[in-house]
Amino acid sequence: MYRHFFLFFASLLCLSYVMHAQDEQAMAHEIILKSVSKYKAYSSSYVQFTYILENRMDNTKDVQKGSIYLKNGNFNLNIDQQTIISNKIKVWTYMKEVNEVQVSKYNPDELEINPNEIFTMWDKGFLSRYIGTATIDNYPVNVLELTPTNKDLSYYKVKLFIDKKTHDIKRIQTFYKNSGIILTFEILTVKPNIQISEKMFMFETSKYPGIEVVDLTK
Repeated sequence: MYRHFFLFFASLLCLSYVMHAQDEQAMAHEIILKSVSKYKAYSSSYVQFTYILENRMDNTKDVQKGSIYLKNGNFNLNIDQQTIISNKIKVWTYMKEVNEVQVSKYNPDELEINPNEIFTMWDKGFLSRYIGTATIDNYPVNVLELTPTNKDLSYYKVKLFIDKKTHDIKRIQTFYKNSGIILTFEILTVKPNIQISEKMFMFETSKYPGIEVVDLTK
């Protein structure tokens, strides 16, 4: 009798855990859909952010400011000494310190995180769950944990911090395998639906006297 009672009690606990996990997944999915839908409605945007590269193995941290223009799948990304521009045909990676630009063919399949999809990629390819709330700059946010279904990626987990009221993404944390590296984007400002010239998504070598061009498209 006692054994039967124990088995019955254990099954109730397991069922409760499964239902709780399903609730967490459903809640996370709903929050993500609201956020992704908001960003997908933008025709263009200008984003300012702080980029934090933390290595917990050697206890180092690098903090940089950055910005990105986004429009119709094109992007123009600036972080400190590097600029990366794509017009969905080519990608230009310019390194300011050495005045060199590398030109390669655009292949979205080679990008683990596509800058153009940084706000909109989270509704597919991930298992998600709701893990709680936090506060960022006095704004209450929902905290979600996402696990990529593609196990070949170099990262194993992402945390999204999404404003509870506006559905804006405030922070994106990416945790990399076997390295202790955590990459954090703190989103400072987002200006949606602004006028952006198509020239923003072309790299003009004539503006950089003495530049070295490394063409990897051939």
